[in-house]
Amino acid sequence: MIESEDINKVEIRSEEYQEILGAPPNWLLRAGISVILLVFIILLIGSWFFKYPDVLNSQVVILTEDPPVQLKAYSSGKLTHIFYSENQSVQKDSIVAVIENTANLDDIIFISSILDTLTNIEYFPNNIDLNLGELQQSWSGLVRIISSHRNFIELDYFEKKNESLSSQIDFYNKYYFGLLNQIQIMEKENELSLIQFERDKSLFQDGAIAKLDFEKSEQTYLQQKRNYENSKTSLINTQMQINQLRQQILDNSIQKTNELKTYEIQIEEALQSFKSQLAKWRQSYLLISPIVGRASFNKIWFENQAISQGDLVVTIIPKDVMKIIGKADIPSTGIGKVKSGQTVNIKLDNYPYMEFGMIKAKIKNISLVPITTEQGIFYTAEIEFNDSILKTNYNKSIPFSQNMSGTAEIITDDIRLLERFLNPLRSIWTDKIK
Repeated sequence: MIESEDINKVEIRSEEYQEILGAPPNWLLRAGISVILLVFIILLIGSWFFKYPDVLNSQVVILTEDPPVQLKAYSSGKLTHIFYSENQSVQKDSIVAVIENTANLDDIIFISSILDTLTNIEYFPNNIDLNLGELQQSWSGLVRIISSHRNFIELDYFEKKNESLSSQIDFYNKYYFGLLNQIQIMEKENELSLIQFERDKSLFQDGAIAKLDFEKSEQTYLQQKRNYENSKTSLINTQMQINQLRQQILDNSIQKTNELKTYEIQIEEALQSFKSQLAKWRQSYLLISPIVGRASFNKIWFENQAISQGDLVVTIIPKDVMKIIGKADIPSTGIGKVKSGQTVNIKLDNYPYMEFGMIKAKIKNISLVPITTEQGIFYTAEIEFNDSILKTNYNKSIPFSQNMSGTAEIITDDIRLLERFLNPLRSIWTDKIK
């Protein structure tokens, strides 16, 4: 009996529930739709106002504007000389160390100083005994050409030859003017001889003189005329000889100038060749500091220690404290988001950011041309720091050392959440239209 009543109650209630579920009230439907619409509008408005940036990670190196200079070995051998110790001051162009070679270092230094200050080849020291090792052949060639040039100048062959020719010209000039005076006299004599001949001719025609006397008068006139013409010819020949001698002087002067020019060209070529080989030798065997700074040896180097080509022997730390900057290699993917002035969070490798914090900085500029490496294509960005010292967001100061490495988090411009939802849809829609 009880079971029958319970079954009836369940059936009655089930019918009531089914009636409610089967036909929900209109107010409930309107309320539900309104709530859903309100939530959607709130999310839509919120996605418009809510913005956050992308973060690009890259490797960064912290250094100064005037970075340290690494002096590496360009050849293998022993370190025959080390002129500085750890942290010792080094002057610009100072020789820090010497790698084993066959030349005498003092001779190399001597000849380098001569070439740096040489203004006139006349003062070139060619009569000295030098041991320049593998530069000896080039040096001997230079000395040989300079010696030939000096002998040419000291002998002065063409000048002496021209002096002799000038003396001959002086002699011929005197002979010329003497001959010219004789011709002037002979010209008068020739005129008188002609007058006498004409007179005797007239007398012969009149029968006043014998034919033999007339022939003698004619012979005298012709002899006088022949001598006159011969003297004129000698005068012309003398002038021609003078002109030839003057031409020889001019030719000798031109030849002397050409030979001097040839010597100058040969000396310049030999000198430049020797300077080039000397520079190559200095690069191969001398470690020279290009800046003023302090020597920092990367290993405990000592004289007669063997080194290999490419070994880093010493680093020259600049003396003056320069502005601290950072160099970050940014992957080409997403480089369009990076702009000057954007914030950069730097996490140093040697100082865990969970303990020491991050260093705030900004992008100063970005290289216009990328570099290609085995890891990919990168753009170089210069990073500037707000302070002259490295201070983290935990207010901790980090002691600076050259070439500190770390990770740079570049904070790009904020993008609305709504745009992040719509951008993929817009891309899909654009692709479909195309």
